[in-house]
Amino acid sequence: ELASSVARLQFFVWNRDYHTAGFQPGERVTIEIRGGLLTGSRAQRAASVFSRPSLQTVLGSAGGVTAWSEPVDTKVLPEQEPPSGEPAAVELRAAGNEYADLQIALRAQDALQGVRLRVTPPVRRGQDTPLAGARTQVRLEGLVNTKKPSSYLVRPGLCPDPLLPEDTVSLQSGETRAFWVNLYVPPSAEPGDYEGTLELSAEGVSITAGYTLHVYDYALPKTPALRTAFQLSLDRDWSKFGQYYPNAGFDMARKLWEMMADCRIAPMHLGPAGPPRPAEGEKLAEFERYVDLATELQFNSFGPFFWGPPVETEDDRKW
Repeated sequence: ELASSVARLQFFVWNRDYHTAGFQPGERVTIEIRGGLLTGSRAQRAASVFSRPSLQTVLGSAGGVTAWSEPVDTKVLPEQEPPSGEPAAVELRAAGNEYADLQIALRAQDALQGVRLRVTPPVRRGQDTPLAGARTQVRLEGLVNTKKPSSYLVRPGLCPDPLLPEDTVSLQSGETRAFWVNLYVPPSAEPGDYEGTLELSAEGVSITAGYTLHVYDYALPKTPALRTAFQLSLDRDWSKFGQYYPNAGFDMARKLWEMMADCRIAPMHLGPAGPPRPAEGEKLAEFERYVDLATELQFNSFGPFFWGPPVETEDDRKW
């Protein structure tokens, strides 16, 4: 029990105080409880096998627009100011069968229409050989008017939340918006260093910056070892942000579950409303489709979810 409590405490400290504590990715930190007091120790920084990437990178400025990168755990708010510093390349790292993600933020002095972000595929450094099987995706971070934040870390007002399938944005004067970029590294990727470009363009604006990608000499397995169970309501149609339609159906479930499988996470429940009763043969056959899909996608954990009348018979109880 004590070991379990300490493990949870270590996880909390690692995530909440990453920046202020100065932890590095991959660094081992030991947490102990002695006489009701929390103490800790850490190895030398040189012991970390992973170097720490820059938290923000200035990409460049042109036509009153400034662009920079942000880490994925930052909410890029409309009032956020750009960092200072000289333009540099964004550093990314990933294993095979892993995504490397980043945010590209931009702020305009004056209103500007149609700012587009294009990301070129990575090529081997010093060569023209592309990384075969790599995929890049650009999505615009939509804004939601949050009236009651769930955390004291976020103020009320417009906050980024949905990732929209758009690579173009219009900026208001003095407004900051962001794109979410992910780059998929295939399992067969050769280890080493790759590079590509980030291109922002609009009328009178052109900003080009580089990014580097270091691929480690191992690949993550398709089936993750970490068991997950993310709640996802399939009684809604998620095909368009901001609208509600009942009964998403199997085809939408496949799209959502394939996305989850790509991100190495599993849904909590199978089917829109869980398994039917034994006597409901047609619904039982439909539920089997979801079971087969979960098996195909190699989900490592999931559970049935009952939503309906209470169990009344012995057969229902056994089922």
